Amino acid sequence: MENLAFEKSKDDPPLYEETSFSGNGYGNGEHRAVRPSVISAFGHDTLDRVPHIDFYRNAGSVSGQRAIRPSLQDLHEVFQKNGDLDIPDTVDDGEGSDVLQSDDVEAIVPEQNAGGFVKFGWIKGVLVRCMLNIWGVMLFIRLSWVFGQAGVGLGVIIVLLSCVVTTLTALSMSAICTNGVVRGGGAYYLISRSLGPEFGGSIGLIFAFANAVAVAMYVVGFAETVVDLLKRPVGQCSVGSVLWAASCGAVFCGQCPVGSVLWAASCGAASCGQRLVGSVLWGSVLWAVSCGQRPVGQCSVGSVLWGSVLWAVSCGPVFCGQCPVGSVLWAASCGAVFCGQCPVDQCSVGSVLWGSVLWGSVLWAVSCGAVFCGQCSVGSVLWAASCGAASCGAVSCGPVFCGAASCGQRPVGADEGLEVDQPGAVNDAIMVDEVNDMRIVGCITVILLLGISVAGMEWEAKAQIILLVILLVAIVNVFVGTAIPATEDKKSKGFFSYRASIMGDNFAPNFRDGETFFSVFAIFFPAATGILAGANISGDLRDPQAAIPIGTLLAILITGVTYLAIGLCVSATVVRDATGNRNDTIAPGASCNYSIACDYGYDFSICETTKCQYGLMNNFQVMTMVSGFGPLITAGTFSATLSSALASLVSAPKVFQALCKDNIYKALHFFAKGHGKNNEPIRGYVLTFVIAVAFILIAELNVIAPIISNFFLASYALINFSCFHASYAKSPGWRPAYKYYNMWLSLFGAVLCCAVMFVINWWAALLTYAIELFLYIYVTVKKPDVNWGSSTQAVTFVSAVNNALNLSGVDEHVKNFRPQCIVLTGVPRTRPALLDLAHSFTKNYGLCVTCEVLVGSRLERQQEMCVSMEQHQTWLNKQKRKAFYTAVISENFREGAKSLLQASGLGRLRPNTLMLGFKRDWRTAHTTDVHEYVGLLHDAFDFEFGTVILRLNQGLDISHILAAEEEMEKMLLEQQALEIEENGIQEGRKGFFRRARKPSQKVLASKVSMEIPRTSDVAKINQRLVEASSQFKKKQGKGTIDVWWLFDDGGLTLLLPYILTTRKKWRDCKLRIFIAGQPERIDQDKEEMESLLKKFRVKCLDINVITDLNTRPTAENWRLFEDMIEPFRLHEGSKDTAQAEALRKEHPWKITDAELDHFDEKTNLQVRLNELLQESSRAAKLIILSMPIARKGSVSDHLYMAWLEALTKNLPPTLLVRGNHKSVLTFYS
Repeated sequence: MENLAFEKSKDDPPLYEETSFSGNGYGNGEHRAVRPSVISAFGHDTLDRVPHIDFYRNAGSVSGQRAIRPSLQDLHEVFQKNGDLDIPDTVDDGEGSDVLQSDDVEAIVPEQNAGGFVKFGWIKGVLVRCMLNIWGVMLFIRLSWVFGQAGVGLGVIIVLLSCVVTTLTALSMSAICTNGVVRGGGAYYLISRSLGPEFGGSIGLIFAFANAVAVAMYVVGFAETVVDLLKRPVGQCSVGSVLWAASCGAVFCGQCPVGSVLWAASCGAASCGQRLVGSVLWGSVLWAVSCGQRPVGQCSVGSVLWGSVLWAVSCGPVFCGQCPVGSVLWAASCGAVFCGQCPVDQCSVGSVLWGSVLWGSVLWAVSCGAVFCGQCSVGSVLWAASCGAASCGAVSCGPVFCGAASCGQRPVGADEGLEVDQPGAVNDAIMVDEVNDMRIVGCITVILLLGISVAGMEWEAKAQIILLVILLVAIVNVFVGTAIPATEDKKSKGFFSYRASIMGDNFAPNFRDGETFFSVFAIFFPAATGILAGANISGDLRDPQAAIPIGTLLAILITGVTYLAIGLCVSATVVRDATGNRNDTIAPGASCNYSIACDYGYDFSICETTKCQYGLMNNFQVMTMVSGFGPLITAGTFSATLSSALASLVSAPKVFQALCKDNIYKALHFFAKGHGKNNEPIRGYVLTFVIAVAFILIAELNVIAPIISNFFLASYALINFSCFHASYAKSPGWRPAYKYYNMWLSLFGAVLCCAVMFVINWWAALLTYAIELFLYIYVTVKKPDVNWGSSTQAVTFVSAVNNALNLSGVDEHVKNFRPQCIVLTGVPRTRPALLDLAHSFTKNYGLCVTCEVLVGSRLERQQEMCVSMEQHQTWLNKQKRKAFYTAVISENFREGAKSLLQASGLGRLRPNTLMLGFKRDWRTAHTTDVHEYVGLLHDAFDFEFGTVILRLNQGLDISHILAAEEEMEKMLLEQQALEIEENGIQEGRKGFFRRARKPSQKVLASKVSMEIPRTSDVAKINQRLVEASSQFKKKQGKGTIDVWWLFDDGGLTLLLPYILTTRKKWRDCKLRIFIAGQPERIDQDKEEMESLLKKFRVKCLDINVITDLNTRPTAENWRLFEDMIEPFRLHEGSKDTAQAEALRKEHPWKITDAELDHFDEKTNLQVRLNELLQESSRAAKLIILSMPIARKGSVSDHLYMAWLEALTKNLPPTLLVRGNHKSVLTFYS
């Protein structure tokens, strides 16, 4: 049954599905019954109900049960109804809901799935997601670099500062989400319900977009790592190594052992497998050439220094050891000749200098005859070997890439001579090229992640747990690795296990390559984000109010400690620079003071002049080096990227769905629909997938990355500001259960987030603000039909009260005077011309109060007034009229209007000008009505109100047309609905009402004018009335506003037209001033007025001095005036005294002969003024005329109305104005 005491209101909270938080205690969809009556503790049966949560549920709750309390009227009037009152105890979904369930998309849950929701607790729903999102690839790749650049001291500050930003945001978020039930939408929901749809709608859209693009960023990070692995050889050839195999026989690549660098050349039946090459340091080259069956083992190769090249060629019992080893040694022997005995000029080596051997390229020329290297063209890598009369030209000298020779069992041809893998080379493991392979891997990864997400939140949660386990193992692997004693290889790369001296050396900052504290902070800070991962799925949490605070704050604590611990560990074990060369040990007796590594036997001083490849500053793979098992770090990197991508892929559709449900952007409502037991946003998933794939294919993420980071920071800033704003408003509805927050800390957090935005990227910050401002303005202009009781409303109210109080303490000044109008429009839409003109006076700058006096009994009209208050105010807002509506119930019109004049306003915000329409029916109206109308004018003067009366020849009231319009529209709709029903279209009703267009006012007015009235004359009158009533809505063309300033009333008669000329609609109209004067003073009066207007800074087109006001009107006009007042004259002059006295008592309101004689000159003036007005101002757009005043007790009501009628008849729109005779204009500064 419908609750008659509950009226639909936009202030009602939105409808949502019930959760355990609602307090019914049932998780299976059952409903607790409510007793039909309550025997209270007071000992008797009563209609009053004890407090209970069911009274505070939404009327359209999906639980189907909302208890209702009796209305105040029910309790107050119960005994008048003899106690016979039928009040329902519950409101079912279908019947009593004042808001239809279908109107609130957040509340819609399919019935068959109502009991199958998957809800997460704070660990799986918030803690795990936040930790996985915060632990990113930064942990394994860039954290060591951050501590290398900033040092331990500033590195700790960077981590702590990032944690401060996220912690303050988490505290603010905790306060907001514990201030009422939290639904789906995460950051968007929290911000929109706190700051309103303008802020929420703008940040919600960019936040959802940021999450969608973040999917692409994380997936590309994963794809880059995969492609990196693909670049190494697969099968029997290791990736990244360089293999040159030159064979004059049957030598196979696959038969050669895999070293760092292997050159094997054979001119016989010997194979690579017969040559033991030992271990070769990075960057070194070992080459063994045999022209017989002698193994390389005859050459004592030992260690080869980094950067040096040792070629040992033996065709006899010659040992390499007999040849002195320099930086570069070429030793050639043909028989029993030793290196020293072989003249160097036989081998043309002069052109082969060390400086011409570039890093990564090798130039070798060996000649045992008259063949010179110069005959071989030098490519990237040139290898020429000659045995006998063979020349370099016999061997292919061009660069041959890895793809030219198989890494399997394919033989290398004798003429191929050269095989090299250098930067840019492509292996068989690469599918196309690096960029396209990243796109392929990225797209496949997104598809797999999408499948996990669409499968449901259960599968997504399981995947997150698996990824968390991998990530935790990788993190533990780092700590274990730092505790393992350093090997010689690791020492050469800068790892020396835990050393206090290394920690001390790394404590101070050492910024290089143009880096600063802020640039390093900007690189690290995105690693600390991700705290909204749990809040973004707030709709899938079992208890968001409890889960979000504890899960988010604990995740920040754990991840912050992890970042600090790993940063400190690597800072205490790894030096900033290292060469990676095990031979860079300190020789006995040598001095070394380059770095702390000197204390541990290594001299890395070459790093001072040459870019080294190892150490905190140079190697992004420090974590892999120090870890116990390197591949686990790669697995951890995969886990970090995939978990973050998966979290963003889930967050973006959830936030976007909540935004679309609220219908702030109507074009996006298509994505509001959910599917399955968890109301999954499948359409949102598809849209997110499309956006992610698009950005993966674009592959310009370096540009978009800072923008995305700023989008997230903008969300953090608004969450902090929301908490501050709600606290500052001190609204009674702000009662967060979480108490560990402070409004000033929240404000500091908001400012800090904004500052970090500029630190990360100033242009991205400006772009973020621009986009947010654009969306804010868009939502503000569109004005979505929602009301969430935001703190913006509360602060607006508080500001209004404070400003009103402050204004009350300031004395009024004439320079600040502006018309504050109280407009007697009745129902605002029935007198549009009066409302439009009043709005032109006050728009955005003054107070305008539209008033209605409901005449009758208060008990009878109380309900009507309560209903009309909100309806008419809503109509004003929709018509964009900056005005208030108020109503009062009174036994008669005058008393009601007097109440409005006395009680309207607040402090200085009180009306000072009464505006009303001219009473056109005064001649046919009851004398009481005329008396009340004129009496109201007297009351306005008594209360010192300025008074303005608007007269249109066609009239102002169009209420009868509006009533006919509504009746006609109702008839048309009923007729069309009946036709549809008769045609058997059962499903067409909804479609009809959806497609039906409301007929325009012009069309309906035309139908009303044509069909409702009985005669064509009445139809024309109604048509003209409708047109006249809307004339002030349009822009006025070029013309004049004629101001007949006949009496000095303080300047209101001049101020009102000036204000009109400042409005856009009246800008093309110029002022013409008409004043009264004497014939002999025309020029002087005109000059005086010009001087006065100049001092007032009021421009006018012309000034006219009227000198014949005292001339009697024409006989025709005077006769018409006498005919007009004839029915209201007493004519006591022709009666004897007794009869005259009796007539006065019987008709006290009539015009006496004595009164006419006494005011004969004033009456002549009104008639004569009308003649002059018709002569001079017939073509004016608007006439503003000084209003005559009727002295109380002297001028009868009908005579005064006759004056006003005679003065304003047959004229363009006319305003009769009379100020309160206090100055409203001044020429003083």
